[in-house]
Amino acid sequence: KCLSRFLSKKSWLFIIWFMTLLGLTAAACNAVLVSSKDSIVKTINQHLSAPLSIDRIGFFFPNQILFKDIKLSGKSSPHPSFVIPKATLKLSCFDLFFRRSFMISSIVFEKPEIHGLTLPEFLNAHGDEIITLVRTWPRANIQIRLKDAAVKGFPDSVLLNSNLVLRGDFLSATGSIRTNKLLPLKYSFTGALTSDGFSIDRLVLKSPPLESQFWGDMRGSLLQLSGFILFNNIYLLDIDGLADLTFPRIQLNHLKLTLNHMPMDIKGTLTFLNPLAFDLTASFYPSDFGKTNP
Repeated sequence: KCLSRFLSKKSWLFIIWFMTLLGLTAAACNAVLVSSKDSIVKTINQHLSAPLSIDRIGFFFPNQILFKDIKLSGKSSPHPSFVIPKATLKLSCFDLFFRRSFMISSIVFEKPEIHGLTLPEFLNAHGDEIITLVRTWPRANIQIRLKDAAVKGFPDSVLLNSNLVLRGDFLSATGSIRTNKLLPLKYSFTGALTSDGFSIDRLVLKSPPLESQFWGDMRGSLLQLSGFILFNNIYLLDIDGLADLTFPRIQLNHLKLTLNHMPMDIKGTLTFLNPLAFDLTASFYPSDFGKTNP
């Protein structure tokens, strides 16, 4: 009985000591993060020239770092392109405790706000920096989630949910886009990072009765896409497009397709300013209308 009581007492003392150690460790980590917030922002801005601000940073045992009120702006826009009320970064416990290294396993952005009108400008100015940052990221499995992201600046509200997985150079993503007036659009994507952009192995967009599939690549500012779109009795087949995405203009070099077996070609420019402007020309070839592919 005395031995049992002694062991029980030792167990409780160990638990108290261990919990105290955890509390002190968490407090120390929080103190380090709070004091290092400015240097963390400065380090990020060395890789990403877009103005960044973070209101608070905190640590939650055993492996979570919490960021509060993140704002990311373009160089010439008075409004933030991204406002993120809460972001949770999870570290790999195995690497943290056994290898004593910081490896990110997942990042979750909760209810971020995306300013749709400034987004093209932001991506044009900082897209290459983001791709370079991703490419220089330590090659490990990482998951990035967007939960209930709201895209602002459009007449109808847009909600975006996305789950992106990066395994080395390979990318995969699933998610949905919802509006008040339209059925949700679900998408899935597989691809890979390349030396000057990324490849699109398979991009599927579905919202019954709409079904579409694309493939291609993004090299610098040049986007090349091929694929098809099916919508009720409308068939857009043999899609072959090439566009130069340079904000505020998108130069559509060509968009060739067959509309219900009628070949057509679209060229022109789209300008993402307020208001949106476009100058497009379409060429049809009615002599081939009604012909079917052999």
